[in-house]
Amino acid sequence: MTSLFLLVVFLVLQVVYSCPNGYHQHNGSCYAVVPIRTTWPNAVTYFRTSDNTYCKAIGGYLSVVDGAVERNYLKQYINSKYGSQFNYYWIGGLNYVDGSWVWSGSVRTIDHLMWNPGDPSGRPGEKCLMMVQKSDYLFSDFECDAKNAFVCETQDKRAQ
Repeated sequence: MTSLFLLVVFLVLQVVYSCPNGYHQHNGSCYAVVPIRTTWPNAVTYFRTSDNTYCKAIGGYLSVVDGAVERNYLKQYINSKYGSQFNYYWIGGLNYVDGSWVWSGSVRTIDHLMWNPGDPSGRPGEKCLMMVQKSDYLFSDFECDAKNAFVCETQDKRAQ
């Protein structure tokens, strides 16, 4: 009887909590801000083996910010959790050799309306995408070897 009860509790928790530990659900996705400064390439493959697992470890990726609604959610979520503790957050965009900006792992272009004025700068070496806290979380390009906090995303299990 106890085993049956524990199984039911486990199944209910899987339905109620559809995001991995440490992630927050919004509109079909799960997000986690990782308050560790690292390079963009390291953030892409970030693997944490303690209480929480992030990004690739759970089948996730650096966040793909598809529009103003998602950006506004992330802005509110990050501000409530970290305030101005970090100025920059890596997200999953990158610059191809031809100069086009796309979301990592796809060929979808990045919305030009969410860029900081003057960005992308086109400066050599600035090939990775971040959100800038002091600029209302608009996008900016920067050198990939800079160390910033980052935002992971994965799909909400209930939305699949």
